[in-house]
Amino acid sequence: RSSDVRSSLTKYGFKSEWFTDFITSGELTYQCLLNRPTDEWRRLGNRCVHVTWTKRPISIEGLGLQIVTDVRNADFILVHGTEGIAQSTTPGDIQAFTLSDLVTWMENAAKTKSQSPIPLILANPDIVTVTPAGTLLEMPGYLAQSYAAAGGIVRKMGKPDPGIYAAAIAALGLSANEVIGIGDSLEHDVAGANAAGIDSLFVAGGIHASEVIVSHLNLDTTHHEAMTNTSDNNVCNSRHSMGNASLPDYTLNNQSLDQLCDTFGARPTFVTPYFSRLK
Repeated sequence: RSSDVRSSLTKYGFKSEWFTDFITSGELTYQCLLNRPTDEWRRLGNRCVHVTWTKRPISIEGLGLQIVTDVRNADFILVHGTEGIAQSTTPGDIQAFTLSDLVTWMENAAKTKSQSPIPLILANPDIVTVTPAGTLLEMPGYLAQSYAAAGGIVRKMGKPDPGIYAAAIAALGLSANEVIGIGDSLEHDVAGANAAGIDSLFVAGGIHASEVIVSHLNLDTTHHEAMTNTSDNNVCNSRHSMGNASLPDYTLNNQSLDQLCDTFGARPTFVTPYFSRLK
């Protein structure tokens, strides 16, 4: 939720006063389940299977939900994580599952209801994320893909849904042409910015690095100066520097980037290899 993000950013050297507000997909999910703002939410029911994290359980306290473990008794599936299924509303009361077991569970759940699959509320649409070690880790969106492929109905909260951008723009008190969206996912960050009608900065050295960065450098030791406008069609190079020390150029393959943009139906306004806080 928003409060969790605010506190976690201090670990990375960010100060809370630098931010106007924090709008997260988890917070939007919580508020929609609490306030039931539309007929769709009011019809949802209160019995849910909660797929979550075991190492950092997500609290659903105060929502009046009844946790069930059999999808046949559920009104909907709530997905926050990829590590287990809650056994009750008690924090930490979670049965751990492997990722592959949860994928199988999702496929079976989509076929369980005799009339039609129950909705899956996806509190974090990310499919993968980059770990501090630079590897890719599957996220809740990965599980939702399996549910949807088997015929299930998925309600994505957060990016790329324009609603989260509208909430952020409203919190800032700005118009859409005064805002830019920044992220490393074409499918979520850039597609969401496109749908919301705002500019976007695509961070190429994130989850798509192996596909578009021919030679990429260490994120922790490098400050990257240049941004490239995606109207350019050639392969572009940019100088990296940290203080007075100069490092080799990186190479961004615009042809590969164009192909990825076509694949995801999303096109950024600007591209940068990495995005990091100046020290």
